[in-house]
Amino acid sequence: NNSAIATKQVLTVAFSEDILTNNNNSDVIKLNEQSYIVLRMSEYFPTHQLKLEQVANKIKQTLIEKKAREKSQELANSILVKSQAGEDPGVVTKELGLDWIVKPLLERIDQNVNQDIRNAVFNIAPKEKYRTITMANGDHALIAVSNIMHGKIETASKAVISNYSDNLSRAMANFEFALYRNSILQNTKVTYP
Repeated sequence: NNSAIATKQVLTVAFSEDILTNNNNSDVIKLNEQSYIVLRMSEYFPTHQLKLEQVANKIKQTLIEKKAREKSQELANSILVKSQAGEDPGVVTKELGLDWIVKPLLERIDQNVNQDIRNAVFNIAPKEKYRTITMANGDHALIAVSNIMHGKIETASKAVISNYSDNLSRAMANFEFALYRNSILQNTKVTYP
């Protein structure tokens, strides 16, 4: 994932004199609690301006995609306003030639529903009925929550219990590792000759 390493800190180190000119390895750079990197230049291409012919198609495509995202957001907001005013979102979307998918009971582990939509549904405020979201792929969706049913462990399926058990085990393992790593870092002294 390039966005994880394209931080200001990493880019500053990557283009520092120590890396580019002196061809040294970088110091260890902490990305997050579990990820660290060391940089070393393998190849360097100086910046240069591309000719318009080389980038014209990409610019055109970027502008088309930007306009499409804007129109999609406007459409989602329009449907949101009409739905909040009492119109049936199923009718509104049908008139626009769009799909309105009803899922009578959605569980957190339902893999048949887009993850962005699932996350939004389970993070919606209790009194909020409608919300528009922008999904990871740039599409927009309107979600509606008509009822919230609080789960009961006694009625949970084995798959749900297994999923929660796995998540808790991973969380505890990550927590224990973080404590262990922090204790090592606190009790370690590094000296350079």
